[in-house]
Amino acid sequence: MSLSSILSKGFGNLGVLDLLTGTVFIAWYYRALGAKVGKNVSLGASGHTVLMTEPDLVELGNNASLDQCSVVAHINSRGHFSLNRLVIGNGYAVSTFTVRMAY
Repeated sequence: MSLSSILSKGFGNLGVLDLLTGTVFIAWYYRALGAKVGKNVSLGASGHTVLMTEPDLVELGNNASLDQCSVVAHINSRGHFSLNRLVIGNGYAVSTFTVRMAY
């Protein structure tokens, strides 16, 4: 939890992840957390953070583009919680204020 607060709000209003957004380093970060990130993937090119709640369950195809969105690989419906694999295919774009959820 301590590391999470530094990553999200470590430098005033900017966290470490905000500084990595739009660079290859954010892809490396999510890969280190277990996400499968394809080639030429754009994560937050406009400078807005892409939130992944369970990166180890996420697979991003080649040439996918995500910007100012949330990628959620869990469902909590009427008290039934489940984790699911989430695939965003080759060439897909997920953009401003969208939430992509696994079903």
